[in-house]
Amino acid sequence: MQRTTSSIAFVCAALAWVVGCGPGQPAVSDAGGPATDGDVFDAAGPGGDAGARMCDGALSACGGTCTDTQVDPLNCGGCGVRCGAEMACQNGGCVPACVDGESLCADALGRPTCVRPLTDAAHCGGCSMPCAAGEVCSSGVCAADCAAGTTECMDAAGGRRCADTRSDRRNCGACGASCEAGFVCEAGACVVSCPSSQVSCTSGSGGVVCADLDSDLMHCGACASPCDAGEVCSGGVCAASCGTGLTECAGVCRDVSTDRSHCGGCGVMCGAGQICERGTCQVSCPSGQLRCGATCHDPENDRAHCGGCAASCDAGQVCSRGSCTLSCGGGLTVCSGVCRDLTTDLQHCGACGASCGAGEVCSAGRCQVSCGGGLANCDGVCRDLATDHANCGACSQYCGGGELCA
Repeated sequence: MQRTTSSIAFVCAALAWVVGCGPGQPAVSDAGGPATDGDVFDAAGPGGDAGARMCDGALSACGGTCTDTQVDPLNCGGCGVRCGAEMACQNGGCVPACVDGESLCADALGRPTCVRPLTDAAHCGGCSMPCAAGEVCSSGVCAADCAAGTTECMDAAGGRRCADTRSDRRNCGACGASCEAGFVCEAGACVVSCPSSQVSCTSGSGGVVCADLDSDLMHCGACASPCDAGEVCSGGVCAASCGTGLTECAGVCRDVSTDRSHCGGCGVMCGAGQICERGTCQVSCPSGQLRCGATCHDPENDRAHCGGCAASCDAGQVCSRGSCTLSCGGGLTVCSGVCRDLTTDLQHCGACGASCGAGEVCSAGRCQVSCGGGLANCDGVCRDLATDHANCGACSQYCGGGELCA
């Protein structure tokens, strides 16, 4: 899946036996060529005997590339273990990839499954929080009937379910009308789910594709606006060559200093959970965490990295607000030897071990849907009240026929 430029290959080949390869860089054997899964690296250099080491930190060499098998869907839990369609890799295991408004919970048999905590009677408001017999889950609260703006539907087991037919992938536009894989439900219709930087266009064969109008040769600046032979699409304009700071990769202009698919050179792809930073694949750490080698750590409460990388606490101590102490400070709780703020901690929300689902934040000790700036939470879905014709100025306030929300 990954390739490498000659400059990166040279550096890694020269230093692999000293420090190992970094994330997203090719593993190199003692012989100097690309490594295979069977190659062994000697930390003492060619011919040494200080022990085998293939990649830095928690990374593994798979197909000649260093990757994190805890999050890589192409090497999940081990090299070559691929997750299926609409599946993600989490903690080295393939689990369903939940969309916005869904949380990853366990079903009655303990299997991971995506649920909508705002409408699922078995997980109402959070995982494993069932409603009583005869009740429905409406807006994350158990009730006798569905709230306004939702429709009572029947689930696969014949149970009652409150559904927002404007956004529910399993009940899109009407009860039982489910969207296919790769589609989401918007305004009661199944549409292609494109990344935020891309738009949905019609291909030459009549299918629907996601296109980046800034760089797509077939959709340059607008859908169905192809560039001529020999041209590239740069900044949404067909041109003879790429602009300053960009590199042509297979006819497309790329910023190799930040492009995850062309990091440092054409075809150099960063692994899952990595970003491209100054032309090098790096582990992507969430806000508030610190990158130490190839892993992320919270210096506020990590006993092994308390206040900084490699600053560990002594036995019997905990890390509280970046300092090693004998007990947690005010407002914090010890969870497995680590001080946690149960009012805001995603992994310990309201209680130790109570984790929030994907797309949620922990606020006042409760898991809630997280909407970005300028968006509003309407029945568990983030909406732009300034432009959404189905939620214009307020949730569930529809525009009339022929009207726009402006």
